[in-house]
Formats: sequence, C-alpha cells, structure tokens
Amino acid sequence: MANAIQILAEAYRQLNLAEPVSFLDTQFPGKIAKDIINKVIRETNRLGNLWFMETETLLPYSPGQSQIDLSGMGIDPNRIRYIRKSVNSITSELYPQEYRLFQQYFRSSSLVTRIPSYYSKFGKNLYFDSIPDQNYAITVYHFTDMPLVTAPSDTFLIPERDEDIFIDSCSAVLSARIGKISEAEAIGLIKIKMSPFLVQIKSDLSTARQMPASF
Repeated sequence: MANAIQILAEAYRQLNLAEPVSFLDTQFPGKIAKDIINKVIRETNRLGNLWFMETETLLPYSPGQSQIDLSGMGIDPNRIRYIRKSVNSITSELYPQEYRLFQQYFRSSSLVTRIPSYYSKFGKNLYFDSIPDQNYAITVYHFTDMPLVTAPSDTFLIPERDEDIFIDSCSAVLSARIGKISEAEAIGLIKIKMSPFLVQIKSDLSTARQMPASF
C-alpha cells in the first residue's frame, strides 16, 4: 500500500514536475503537497459513502439499557448501514423503525424486558424497542470519512489496485494549481474518477419521513 508522498510523487511525475519528498519543503512542489492530497480527500468525502470506508463499532453496552448515546463514538447516525445483536454465538439483525412510529408502537406503554428486535434514532441517540433481557453485544455497521493526511508516511485505506484513480485525482488538482485547468474542472474529474467507489445505501427506515408542520 502506497503512502501519501508516493501517491503524490506519481501525480507530479504525470505532469513532468519535480517529485516532492516531504510535506515540509518551503519551496514548490513540496510546499503544496499536503494541500493537494487533502483537497482530493475532502472532495471525495463530499461525494458520499465510499465502500472501502465501511466500518463496525461495538457499542459500550450494559444490560438493561434501552437507549445509547452515540456522541463521541465516531458514528454518524445518518450513515448507519445496519445494526446487529449477538449473544452466545447467535447473531441477528435489528430492524429499523421510523422514530414517530417507533414512539407510537414501543413508547406508548411501559417498556418490556425481552430480546430487542427494532431500533430507531433521534439526534445522537439510538433507541431499542425493549429493555434487553441479557448482555447482548450490539455492533453498528456504518460509513466514515477518509481521514486527512498529516505526514508523508500516512497510508490509505483505498485498495492498492485502485490507487491510480486517486493519483489521477491528485493530478487533476495539481493541474488546477498550476493553471492548466480550472478548479471546477478538477472537481468534476474527481467526481468522475471516484464514482466507482460510492455506495448507494438502502433507504434508512429509522429516519423521519415527515417534515414538521408549518404554522
């Protein structure tokens, strides 16, 4: 897997420019090396969910909890793909439920203690339909953003076989920086190059589908 400076060196080579060896150089091209690669990462993250950035997070869960605060866990509630519970080597998926209906079905009477089957979310909170009857492992499968680089030795989660796509995107941004193409053209090229990495996740049934009424 190539590191950041190797990716950039290849991008500079494509444009017949001197290859950077560090992000710390005070002269061109090293001076803008980190900016180039982070520009590509930011624009790529704006496109949506990247299939190679799906991850899983085991929630800090205790028996008897009917809700969990996701704040500070690195989980964007809007980028959850699915949630699973497991106990004694048996794993099953929790079913998503839109919050308004969830409240109607599962919060209009006292909570029961049983195996949870449904979940919903509101803000940063994750809710279960019941109080779990034992110590389940709750795992959230979700997407995160590609992290920005901070050092030349930083490596990427992007698959090695597809690194040329990222190199081409860096070349596009570099071309804009030296005036060969416009910034808008560079962003357009990034969208084209990175589109094969995007995942269209299924409709999130736990997200509200009705806008608040206007008065």
